[in-house]
Order: sequence, then C-alpha cells, then structure tokens
Amino acid sequence: FIEKISQSAERMVNLVNLLLQIARVEMGRLRIEPEPIDLKDITQKMAASLKNVLDFKSQRIEIKTNPDNIPSVQMDKEMLWQVLQNLISNALRYSPAGGVVSISISLKDNFVEYSVQDNGIGIPNDQKSRIFERFFRAGNAVKAVPEGSGLGLFFVKALVESWGGKIWFESEEGKGATFFFTVPLEGMKPKEGEVTLKV
Repeated sequence: FIEKISQSAERMVNLVNLLLQIARVEMGRLRIEPEPIDLKDITQKMAASLKNVLDFKSQRIEIKTNPDNIPSVQMDKEMLWQVLQNLISNALRYSPAGGVVSISISLKDNFVEYSVQDNGIGIPNDQKSRIFERFFRAGNAVKAVPEGSGLGLFFVKALVESWGGKIWFESEEGKGATFFFTVPLEGMKPKEGEVTLKV
C-alpha cells in the first residue's frame, strides 16, 4: 500500500511539474540560455539516461547522423533535452519488449532534422489529427499504458515551435510511428525571462 501511495504521489508531482513547465512556455516567461550543443552527443546522453528502461524491456536505441559530423548549434540545453526525453520515452513506452528505437539526425539546408522511429502500437487514422492536443491520448495508447497525462506531445510541440522549428509524424496503427522535428542551424537567441524549464 505504501509503495502504491508513493507511486501515485510521484505521478502527481510529475504532472504538476509538467503543467508548470507548459505554463512557462505559453506565457513567454522562459529565460533562454543558448550554448553550443553537439546534437549527437546530447542524444547519446539522453539514451544513456534511459538505461534502466531499456534493460527492463530488453530494448535498444540506435543513433545515426548524416553526415557523421553535424555542426554544433546554439540551443537551450534544457529545452532540447525535454523534447528528446519525451519523444524517446514515448517510443520506448509504446514499443514491445526487444524493440528498437531508431534516431536519425540529418543536416538539411539551413536546419537539422531529427526523426525518432519505433515499431510500437502506432496511431489510429481517425485520431491522428488530435495527437498534439492538450490532454489527448489515442485509444490504443490508453489501453497499452493506462498511466499518462496526454500532455507530453503538446509540450514537445510548444517547445519545438518556440525555437522556430517544425514537428510532425508518420504512423500506421500496429506498425509504429516516426516523429520528426527540426532545429534551425542558426539556433536560438538569448532571452531574458523569470525562470528556466527546470522545476
């Protein structure tokens, strides 16, 4: 009983923190502190931070870059970390044991394009238009993983668009999903604000 109470309390704290982060983005209160970010390096560090999740379901993450040396980009590290964490965690959560999540980082003209591909449950056609809505979760996602707030992708979209990027996805139910987002090579500009994303 104590363990269940602890888990419920942790979920509630995480939800409150996420709501606070979303409010900061929407109200323009974020302080943006860009620094040169090695995109491949930060992605590898994010993958390493999920080792326990990977081990639990015998999953793995593959990271590829094109070209091999992607230039560093001036980004707010915490904002990019949050986007990567949400998309990669989702890919693992909705993929089967033994599954592979493939991450591609490609240089294209004046931006870098990320893709996060899984072989999980996918997204039903009749629910694709709502996937970035606040509090929305696809029906098959609710059945597969009852716990969830429906805020993660809404948050990710807000962050990506705040730095001038785009986000979209391709998916077929039962055959996985691939989420894409872009990072402008010019990066982000510093911005004064009251708070950072850290809670």
